[in-house]
Amino acid sequence: MRICQVDEEISLELLELKHAEALFRLTDENREQLGQWLFWAYDTKEVGDSVAFIQSTLHAFAEGKSLAAAIMVRGELAGVIDYHAMVPAHGRAEIGYWLGKAHQGRGIMTRACRAFIGYGWSEKNLNRIVIMADVENAASRAIPQRLGFTLEGVMREWEVKESGKRDMALYSILRREWTEN
Repeated sequence: MRICQVDEEISLELLELKHAEALFRLTDENREQLGQWLFWAYDTKEVGDSVAFIQSTLHAFAEGKSLAAAIMVRGELAGVIDYHAMVPAHGRAEIGYWLGKAHQGRGIMTRACRAFIGYGWSEKNLNRIVIMADVENAASRAIPQRLGFTLEGVMREWEVKESGKRDMALYSILRREWTEN
């Protein structure tokens, strides 16, 4: 199911079981890079793990708590973007994202985020969107900075990874700020 067409090159599709094999391959090919920042990368060891992940996102989607999308670049799975920690009654959600190394450095994630945020305002009636990124992940932090998010602060020792306790930068944007840009 197509969520939105970003541009001629990029579309966002609901992450479904048909994406499981491609998702596992992409995770496997990018495991070392992903593992620096995302704790689940080393736990995804077989296609069945990707199937279980997709099933959990579809269940959360059915409950209105999440929306995971495949980032498709010219018909190929390039990464994932999602709304999670959605609280519809308060109009808020957090965005998470990752992109395979072969697709980085071309503005794909910025364009995908811009479209996904627009979708959140119009289709999910969101008022506040949050992005959290490891303080040392410059590429991930560049996305909310480019899109006009406000750095609210640093969540100290927010996550534990193999390298130890990690601080996360917390960015947010409100609907009225987005429309003012």
